[in-house]
Amino acid sequence: MRLPIALSNTAAAAPADAAPGMIFINNPRGDYPSANMPLLSISSQNCNSLNISTECHKQLTKIIAITALCTDIVFLSGIRLNTSEVHIQRITKQFLYEGKRSYKLFLKSSKNTRGVGMLIAADLPGEFTDFSRDMEENFLGVTYSSGGGKIRLVSIYGPNDNDIEFYNYLDNYLYKDPTAPIIIGGDWNCTYSCEPANTNIDTLNMSAPPSLVRSGWLHEICTKHCLMDPYRALDPHGMDFTYIPTGDHKNRSRIDFFITGDEMLTRVKKCIIQPHLGTTLFDHKAISLYLNIEKTSTKQFINKCALNYPRTDDVVWAAVADCYLLHAVPDQILPMEREGPWVHHATLARPMPQRLQDQKYKVGTLLRLIQEYNRLVEQRERDGASNFIDLQIAGKNTEIRIHREGMWDIDYLNRLALVPQDDIF
Repeated sequence: MRLPIALSNTAAAAPADAAPGMIFINNPRGDYPSANMPLLSISSQNCNSLNISTECHKQLTKIIAITALCTDIVFLSGIRLNTSEVHIQRITKQFLYEGKRSYKLFLKSSKNTRGVGMLIAADLPGEFTDFSRDMEENFLGVTYSSGGGKIRLVSIYGPNDNDIEFYNYLDNYLYKDPTAPIIIGGDWNCTYSCEPANTNIDTLNMSAPPSLVRSGWLHEICTKHCLMDPYRALDPHGMDFTYIPTGDHKNRSRIDFFITGDEMLTRVKKCIIQPHLGTTLFDHKAISLYLNIEKTSTKQFINKCALNYPRTDDVVWAAVADCYLLHAVPDQILPMEREGPWVHHATLARPMPQRLQDQKYKVGTLLRLIQEYNRLVEQRERDGASNFIDLQIAGKNTEIRIHREGMWDIDYLNRLALVPQDDIF
């Protein structure tokens, strides 16, 4: 095991001939980052596979959970995207159009065991250059430039065996531009603490940390390049964990974390572990790092994919009807209901609260039918078109249309007495 090297971190410029193997006695980036360094919000999530082997609705659930972090950048690990180019393009479009925030996806993942990626917000200004990827698919680095400044961003997936090549690759990458600020993050498969289990603040209910060998190699790199863990720097005694194994296992560990330059601490607004799993399909909690930039509201826009979605009118109608029914006065005198083959006279005679409840139930049924339609369409995209699946989709379309004809229309809803003021509508 290689032990951390104790060195001073006083500020000084890096030598012009910096090369792998050189140890910086002084921080080559200085005491403070440059004033024009881009300020970002960054998250990291082990996504527990985005492969096609999972059902499409589960995959979409993961995508929505990841994009719900809403940070400028999201590092991804554990992608395991051993699949076709068609599926990769589909996932790329989902991250761009179907999440809580629109992201461009960059990948290094072709195996069913490894894989890293990076999501970059589509509305983020600036330029991304100098992409760097390793052959083992544990490393994805890029340089982000904006406003005359730059910062290097690295998404990692640490090996789960004592493979020093990963750490050598990271070491060499850091030497390529030693004066540039850097943020590295992901699932390291080791703890930042090098202490044994009984005193390791980053583990709980474990007989031994994941690997003190890998922790030692990481600390050697941090010492050589004047790097630190901002979460631990801001909270030296805090105990929280990112890896939550499935089932009844009680062991916990903090193996997902960021590494930044010592000088960056002055720019870190907060560094947190998300309070819960984004979805039960994950076994790692996300982590987030916010540089000291106030969040600004993003411009609202209609996702262009919604304009081509055949069920858009039904989804909007369900939301409108639900809003009216939620605010309708329960004991009002009903206006004359429209006649039609779907209206039975016994229905008209029912008390108003019950008839309102019937309509609310119909809204819920409409949403269920739309969900069933979506799953059939996803199945066709996954397995290819066939006469059987096309007939199922056509039948579901007919079922939705007939169900909507049995619901109150907008003219009828407008005649209901409502509880809130008119400006609600």
